Amino acid sequence: MIADTWKRIDVYHLIIIFLVVAGFSAVYLTANVLFLVQLIVSALVAVVVDVAISYAKTRQKIKPLTAIISGFIIALILPLSPLHIVAFAAAVAMALKHVIKWQGRNIFNPAASGLLVTSILFNVDTVWWVSASFLTILGFLVVYKLGRLRTSIAFLLVYFLLVYATTQQLLLDLTAIFFATIMLIEPKTTPFTKKGKIVFGVAAAILVIAMQQLLPLKDPFIVSLLVMNLFTALINKKIK
Repeated sequence: MIADTWKRIDVYHLIIIFLVVAGFSAVYLTANVLFLVQLIVSALVAVVVDVAISYAKTRQKIKPLTAIISGFIIALILPLSPLHIVAFAAAVAMALKHVIKWQGRNIFNPAASGLLVTSILFNVDTVWWVSASFLTILGFLVVYKLGRLRTSIAFLLVYFLLVYATTQQLLLDLTAIFFATIMLIEPKTTPFTKKGKIVFGVAAAILVIAMQQLLPLKDPFIVSLLVMNLFTALINKKIK
């Protein structure tokens, strides 16, 4: 029965369930209920903007599951912020999702693009407060269900090896795990070929470590993901 239920669960619903559980757990562990308000506002704004733009373009109603996911991710990574900043990040993420496309496909991860623009304009540093919860490890269930385990494992293996090589320390980095299992594997902006998934994960890990060492001004996870998004189409074409 458990196996049948697992097969019936839509992957987008699974991600939303995971983000809600991880978010509530992090709210409890940080003992700051205002993070809960941030979660609700971010998701709500993302949904409204996504639905509005989609309807304006197609005159059709959509199920805004990806908007909910992006809204939650943004709220889980931003520090506790004024709500207008949270709303701005979510709105920008959805707007860029509809504007920046190539051959009908999104180029950039929506949540990552919204976070980067917001961090630059409002000088807000990301904090990944969701990593307060060990439940972020359950993100591996998401990548397994999505069929993107190659990308996450490749990233984490290279990332932890390089961290150890540069610091001689090996710690459980929940931020890296959340990034690898939730953001790095977004299907519309990352490679879909078998070898391409591995190359994408390895290259992203190398870029994260390089940025940590050389350009620690902005979140290396967010920037590396957006940079790698630029190469997704090329990887799909050249690496099967």
